[in-house]
Amino acid sequence: MSKITDVFKQLSHGSIGAVQNGCQLSDLAQYLNVNRMIEENIKSHMQAIKANGGGLVLLIGNAGDGKSHIISKLKASGLYNDFEFYNDATASCSPRMSSIETLKMVLKMFDDEHIQATDKKMFLAINLGKLNEFVGDERFSEIGNIAQTVLSEHYIKTDQKSYLRHVSFSNQQNFELLQDGTEYPIDSAFIREILDKITLKVISNPFYQAYLDTVSSMGAMYPEVINYELLSLPSVKDTITKLIIESIIRFQLIFTPRDFFDYICSIVVFPFTGSYKEGLHLFESLLPTLIFEGRTSKIQRSINLLDPLRVSSLEHNKELSVLYTAFKLPEDSLDQAKLGGLYEGLKEKINFYYRNHGKDTERIAKFVLRMNHLLTYESESPEYKRYISYLSRYNDEDTRFDVINELEELIDLCIPRHYGAYLEAGNLIPLNIQGSKYRLFARVDKNMSEVETPYIGDNRNEFLLYIPLEWEVKGNTIPLKVDYQLFEYICSLEKGKLAINYESELNIEFSRFIREQVKNSASDKEVIIISSENKQLSLKSKINKSITLS
Repeated sequence: MSKITDVFKQLSHGSIGAVQNGCQLSDLAQYLNVNRMIEENIKSHMQAIKANGGGLVLLIGNAGDGKSHIISKLKASGLYNDFEFYNDATASCSPRMSSIETLKMVLKMFDDEHIQATDKKMFLAINLGKLNEFVGDERFSEIGNIAQTVLSEHYIKTDQKSYLRHVSFSNQQNFELLQDGTEYPIDSAFIREILDKITLKVISNPFYQAYLDTVSSMGAMYPEVINYELLSLPSVKDTITKLIIESIIRFQLIFTPRDFFDYICSIVVFPFTGSYKEGLHLFESLLPTLIFEGRTSKIQRSINLLDPLRVSSLEHNKELSVLYTAFKLPEDSLDQAKLGGLYEGLKEKINFYYRNHGKDTERIAKFVLRMNHLLTYESESPEYKRYISYLSRYNDEDTRFDVINELEELIDLCIPRHYGAYLEAGNLIPLNIQGSKYRLFARVDKNMSEVETPYIGDNRNEFLLYIPLEWEVKGNTIPLKVDYQLFEYICSLEKGKLAINYESELNIEFSRFIREQVKNSASDKEVIIISSENKQLSLKSKINKSITLS
């Protein structure tokens, strides 16, 4: 095993150090330590408990979120020696008591009877499943109220109390929204800082030291050496960051810091390292292929869906046709400026395999196309670009109202198309009784209302991944969560697609939203009938009367 393999393997899920106990950090973990935004939030709450003279801070999340890592750092800082730290995932329990009974015993001084007057200070890291056990417990109603808030599917903003504070990973994203007007108003300080630490060219960096040792023993063109050099390129780090964010938004990727470290291992260390043969494995073992084709890690499997080879476009077809018909690497096929010192070595290898009587042409073409995509990030989805613009602007007080108005117009346009009709209905809502010749509508009086968002000050990573909208109809509130999946569907309707029956049923959220409007419409007093020639007939409520349409 090469030195570089050994050090990157320590990042994988299978390594001994993958799970921490909250007691101490390994040397590698200490080197990779970065301050996440959530940590600054936690420290502010702990200071508030200190100022109060006692109380409880809850850190709520799931396994792998990094709760134990945060506990280790807080202990090591020496600033919170007056706090008792408790991790419900690692604390041992009495054999005669369940884990939740043990936890509630530990929290006795923070039950409803004692919490407001206690002089004890505690930091509790708790999983969502355990937190749910406090719902309905009369002894711990204050903690139970927090549990209901965090476990609710709808965002509820709650005030922090002087004696009881909580921080949840639920609305803490692994990336930030920007308001800089760029095409991709997104970034991730966490991902970038980790990648920068791994690729920092100093001897104290264990990854860089392993890279130098492997160059000496294996040579400059050994795949893991090339992968490390590619990972060190600013343009590649930028693309990796944006690919992960795109997967979070488009494919609902959820990952923990532990998953991210495992991902870094999976794109540097090729899975067949023990049986590597250059002629068979060179292009398959390099970073562009491992990013877009590898399936070892959770994040890899999600980014597979963003493989440029999955998208057919004139630009891709033109590039591939040139590569397939070439006898050597075509000029300007790779960005020499961005590749720097790697360019000549890669060019030489590619040209060597081009001379193999066309046997490796397909492998080369795929590799070069993917490499270009890594060197210059470009999302293949116009809907995604539009959505992140909306998401960024919605979470900015200066532009939120504009986004609400634009989405209202878009949704009004698409409601009839959801039921198969090209019609700008305005204040009409389609009834779920549609024929080929006649379509039925009802009048609805509705207004948009602004929803309070959880965007808090400078915490640019604290927001929802969907845009919550609300309509007021007859005094009733009708909500609609516009997540990326729904937005993509609405965009397809905007472009002219008419939903057929099974598609409208697949979009349950949108169908429910329309049905709620119908319930609150004037359909009990008047039904508007529109013919295929766009002629309208108003059918008003009459007793013992029937109307025949011919």
